[in-house]
Amino acid sequence: PSVDDMRPTGAPPPGVVSITLKDAADKYLATLVGKDIHPSDKKMNQTRAKALLDYLAYTTSPKIKLYSLRRDHCAGFHARLRQVLEENTAGNKMLWLSGFFEWAQTSGYYPRGADHNPATGFSKQNEAERLASRARGWESFDRQQLRTIFDAANFERLPLAHSRWIVLLALYTGARSNELAYLELPDIKKMEGLDLWVLDFNIRGKFKSVKNRYSDRLTPIHPDLIGLGLLERVDALKAQGEIRLFPESNL
Repeated sequence: PSVDDMRPTGAPPPGVVSITLKDAADKYLATLVGKDIHPSDKKMNQTRAKALLDYLAYTTSPKIKLYSLRRDHCAGFHARLRQVLEENTAGNKMLWLSGFFEWAQTSGYYPRGADHNPATGFSKQNEAERLASRARGWESFDRQQLRTIFDAANFERLPLAHSRWIVLLALYTGARSNELAYLELPDIKKMEGLDLWVLDFNIRGKFKSVKNRYSDRLTPIHPDLIGLGLLERVDALKAQGEIRLFPESNL
């Protein structure tokens, strides 16, 4: 669409602050840098920033009001990306851009609601593309590979106890390594009224992260892990005054 088509025709929607795309982008980019950001998040934040900067470069008028941007404008950006990038890469860039609009919604600069986020819905792959992506990326281990990894002789080669625990927890829970690495001791708890221990994956912590806002979850702890001494590790760390389940980890 032309810039004239995107110019606001009236006041912003109720509850939405009028701000230009450029000013909103500057505010968002400022949240991606700072001394409190963990080193493991810096590279990801650079990717987020690059997606937004590419969008600004595509937009002919950065001074346009943010609330007036529509899905068809993001569709034009996605089409431009597809001219130079593979579908999976272009889709990932749109996911990062949707994070900017989500931040803008939370900040009151853009209408709220998932259906109002104009950058969502562009990262879908057809079956051929999905299979091609799997061929280039991570795949599940098969049973024989797992037997090799957890063969006693191979498993003992992991030099540190916390490395072994993270590998075991990943096997039994399917959680990502950075989710496991920053678990805090209160996150290992017994469900009230039930004889069930769980891991509480959440973002209540300085460097915690989950994949998205729907990834907060309670995951039952398998009896094998309890039998191997996970709860004893928790008690020992509490006695030492530690906060995290893996204080040694720098992931």
